[in-house]
Amino acid sequence: MSKGSGSLRLVMLGVGQVAWQVAELASGYELIGTTRDASKSATLQSAGIKPFIIEPSNWDRRKDDLAACISGAKVLVSFPPDGQSDAMLASLCQDAEAIIYISSTSVYGNYSGIVDESTMVDEENPRSKSRLEAEKVWLKYGAIILRAPGLYGAKSGLHIRLRNESYRLPPVNTNYISRIHLKDLARIILASFAKPLLAGSVYLVGDFEPAPQIEVVQWLCKEMNLDLPALSAPDAVPVTLTANRRINALKILNELNLQLEFPSYREGYSDSLAHLEE
Repeated sequence: MSKGSGSLRLVMLGVGQVAWQVAELASGYELIGTTRDASKSATLQSAGIKPFIIEPSNWDRRKDDLAACISGAKVLVSFPPDGQSDAMLASLCQDAEAIIYISSTSVYGNYSGIVDESTMVDEENPRSKSRLEAEKVWLKYGAIILRAPGLYGAKSGLHIRLRNESYRLPPVNTNYISRIHLKDLARIILASFAKPLLAGSVYLVGDFEPAPQIEVVQWLCKEMNLDLPALSAPDAVPVTLTANRRINALKILNELNLQLEFPSYREGYSDSLAHLEE
């Protein structure tokens, strides 16, 4: 059920796309992943992840078991905030060896321009608030916070939506959007556990080339031999596409002495398109 010798344990609280990518690269780790859906057990096991089922009906009985799994382990937290789960699970992590919490650049709200670790967060924006509250919970337990922009990979991202004709171009499409390939994020996570970074640190992650949405769409449409998508109605634009931020994520890469495999959307999406039919 586990990868490697089991000499290292990685507990993944929530197994979404970030945790799946980490699991693919986590050589030498015993992998444990929490899920609320017992039907996912076989899928997790087939990927070398030991499932830990969390259900309201068994929480009181099993929370001590989960705390025992976490004791001395590295912990990756990648589920979205819901106002309850962060506090509930963080309280079990006081004996963890290290914790990484995957946050979002949404904490900067409507800020426009270049963003680095010195940029002020937006505590009044509703989308920012829930993330910032979750960050505060995990920081109390010494977590390393990684604030990520848009994520994409072989099986998720703009190229999939363009192919499926489910994407509509925002009327204002020259805003800069930052992104990071899931594989590079996973490499940063594993390198951060290995170094390790200072507990309680906050970092930005992202590639080297934030770009206007229209530029990325045009490039992908050319590569995929597709027509440009239609414009969306102004009131139908997702809030994630209304930001105009350029993430400067050099700090963590310098501290880890790590190079990105996909420094821009061109390398990242070229790799994604190469694996599109797999």
